[in-house]
Amino acid sequence: MKHVKQQGGFTLLELLVTIAIIGILASVAYPVYIEHVTRTKRVEAQSALLQLATKLEHYYAVYHTYAGANLKNLHANEKSEHGYYHLTIKTENSHTYALTATPIDTQAIQDAECGTLTLNQAGEKGITGMGKASQCW
Repeated sequence: MKHVKQQGGFTLLELLVTIAIIGILASVAYPVYIEHVTRTKRVEAQSALLQLATKLEHYYAVYHTYAGANLKNLHANEKSEHGYYHLTIKTENSHTYALTATPIDTQAIQDAECGTLTLNQAGEKGITGMGKASQCW
């Protein structure tokens, strides 16, 4: 009797096992990737707030007040560098300010834990989300 050599290839079972392994890896990797992207975008907002704070301190050094400072006269943008956050300045009196970075579109959905980032003249960092400010900053 002559043995017939089988041609190489994958069986259906091998293919299904491979697809299952890829599916399991993807279900773990994708959420980790999304979390990393969200944190990276949050760093952009933190940087924008710190840059605004620096500009406000310079403004205060020149005019001895925060009153009258706004994004326009500080030559600052309304949005963070890549547009994931909307930036605002609130000067309630001549010696205090509050900066906010509000997430826009998908960033608002993905970063609900931290929400809006805040920074004031005392360097106090805050959030509006349900997370901890220390983890979001």
